[in-house]
Amino acid sequence: MDPRVVRSRSAVADATLDLLVELGYSGLTIDAVSKRSGVARTTIYRHYASVAEMVMGALQAERELTAPAPTGDAWVDLRTEMLAIVTKLTSTRWRQVLPEVVAAASRDEEFLRFQMIFANERRVEVQQLLEELRAVGRIDSEADIDLVNDLLVSPIFYRILMSHAEVDEAFVDTLMQRVLV
Repeated sequence: MDPRVVRSRSAVADATLDLLVELGYSGLTIDAVSKRSGVARTTIYRHYASVAEMVMGALQAERELTAPAPTGDAWVDLRTEMLAIVTKLTSTRWRQVLPEVVAAASRDEEFLRFQMIFANERRVEVQQLLEELRAVGRIDSEADIDLVNDLLVSPIFYRILMSHAEVDEAFVDTLMQRVLV
């Protein structure tokens, strides 16, 4: 990919997430992102047809930068994915961004559709690891993989967003041992 396109997309993604926190989703505009990022509006419109699409592009760009590399060991890869979720959700930026994303999905149908696709892509990644673990006998062959996925990921979101309880490596390890073994 052309380095100028990479720089422009990165600048737009950073400005989008910063302004999402500062202005909220309802106050976010392509014009504001253009001014903050230094990227021309016409360039932004070439890549994104709407604010919703631009926000999801920023979230996807962030995901691509932080996605853990697979090792081939499903247990290690699942643990790494769980810890990556913790790291992201406990970062200062994501403690601010995530509530805006949740609020935007509750108010904007287009954003909700994009957010559901984005969340499902993450869910599929975890489910593939769970299926690998089931294939090697680390998960009960009768287990409902969708439910197992929920049982693993939901406590992390709940602790970080609702109860503000600590979530660390020991918590992730305990969670995995209780849910998977």
